[in-house]
Amino acid sequence: QAQRDQDRQALESGINWKPDASTQFSWYRYSDRLGGPETLLMDQTIDRMLLSRNFGALGQVSWEQERRDFDGEQNRTADSVRNTVAVEAKVSANTSLRTEQSQTQYNAGNRETVSAHTVSTGLTRGAGISVTDVRIARSGASYRTRSGGDRSVASEPRAHRVGVLGPSRRR
Repeated sequence: QAQRDQDRQALESGINWKPDASTQFSWYRYSDRLGGPETLLMDQTIDRMLLSRNFGALGQVSWEQERRDFDGEQNRTADSVRNTVAVEAKVSANTSLRTEQSQTQYNAGNRETVSAHTVSTGLTRGAGISVTDVRIARSGASYRTRSGGDRSVASEPRAHRVGVLGPSRRR
């Protein structure tokens, strides 16, 4: 009987507005709710807002905020707010630089910061290379060390990604 009294509501909406050729504003919301007349089993909402501006030869700057809210008896996920700032610029005809800083704040007070720096260059007309240095720092996190013990960390080792860029595939 309790199953029949439950109702589910899902909502997805978004706006994408370009006031001029160089500026973009986007907003997106996803909401999902499951519950009955006496209990809320699950309620989750994701709001994402993006603002970007292309400054021509100086490059492009973007800011994004994503807010995740979770509630309900069956939901154990922590609420969070992530802010990301990215800057990208072309330094020559076939080389570009990009830096991205992202910080996520969790409702329990923990924080994660991700920094990524990328250099991309074209080697030939149809191929190139991209190198990214990624650093992740977490507060309040712990991870298992190689010796088997737990260790609280303020920062984790950084990662490097190297990719080979090929020609675009057109359909």
